[in-house]
Amino acid sequence: TTTGIHNLFPQYQSIQIAWWRSPRHARWEKPPEEPVIIDERVSYLAGLVVGDGHLLAKSPQVQIALADESPEPIEELLQSLDVRYHLVPGKMLQIRAGVKMYRIMAAMGIPSGKKSHLVRIPELIIKAPPSCFFAFLAGLIDSDGNFAKDRPRLRITTVSQALATELQALISAYGFRTRCHRF
Repeated sequence: TTTGIHNLFPQYQSIQIAWWRSPRHARWEKPPEEPVIIDERVSYLAGLVVGDGHLLAKSPQVQIALADESPEPIEELLQSLDVRYHLVPGKMLQIRAGVKMYRIMAAMGIPSGKKSHLVRIPELIIKAPPSCFFAFLAGLIDSDGNFAKDRPRLRITTVSQALATELQALISAYGFRTRCHRF
């Protein structure tokens, strides 16, 4: 089930990005005609991508794997951002979003290709209002998190030491107790 974080924030605060990383080149280019807006919706999707998604290196697409959840809330979110996507059935339901979503995620600094050991909290999320961080965290929880059945505890699992360290620091800064350990 989703946390529904995007429904908790009816008034979106946003940050405009002046430059974006080109999906096909390793140089900086002028931004697309529409500026990339970072708000709670985009932050939630970034959390999903950091957890169970990736930017396809060969074609500018974003792929998100959905383990046991209905795609409708995420589809509504993508539609609200006017992002083209399609569902790919299989062992795990996958959502593939096109170039616009790729540009947004690349502008946030999410690496393409194999990212599991490299991924971090995007700097734009760290600098954004707290609501964007909590939306990002909700997406990460929906993809790589679980709730303990016996006590009120949440666990997020990652192989990225940088992501674990950054999550611990930011979550602690908001007054929550955290613990980080290796498996």
